[in-house]
Amino acid sequence: MDPVRRLSVFAGSSPQIMARVLGNLGTPVSSKELASITCRSFAKSTATLAYTLTLDIAAVIFEELQKDVRWSADEIGYNFRCQLSPDAFPAAGESYRIEFTFEVTDGSKFFSIWEVDVEPLYSTSPEIFQSHLAGLTPKQREAYQLISSEGPIIGKTIARRIEVELPTLKRHILPALRPLGLTNDQQGDGYYIKIN
Repeated sequence: MDPVRRLSVFAGSSPQIMARVLGNLGTPVSSKELASITCRSFAKSTATLAYTLTLDIAAVIFEELQKDVRWSADEIGYNFRCQLSPDAFPAAGESYRIEFTFEVTDGSKFFSIWEVDVEPLYSTSPEIFQSHLAGLTPKQREAYQLISSEGPIIGKTIARRIEVELPTLKRHILPALRPLGLTNDQQGDGYYIKIN
């Protein structure tokens, strides 16, 4: 079973999903093996179906692994590429679960699951930014102000400075700041607020 993949997109965008999709035998799936591919999107907060689409197999499955400038995950390549419509994740600030169902010609199925966080574009919707900011708890607001003024700053330092435990920071405070532009630089320098 493939792990759940994660992706952040801006509201109104049409991102490309790329993956190396392996069939039931553990080899890259071929279009000849597939009867259908269906994409469904669910709003995670309500588990409500937001979007569904049957994909054109020939348009999204490659018989040879692709290695072009769009692919940076590894040197092996991808065999599945799908351009998602903004309709798949219509609400800024929401997280969606995108489920691709691959039905094989023998009737078996396998899945590729993506969790997509939809970030608002504050330049086009400042009222969303203000709404998120107004909804923060006092500790979330304190963390936001600290990261905004001093970021990048590591999680342990944030937790110490706002006087919360690190697990509390990671589970309850930082997720609330993502719609406000919270970013982790992945190089170990810490969290900062990304201004679009």
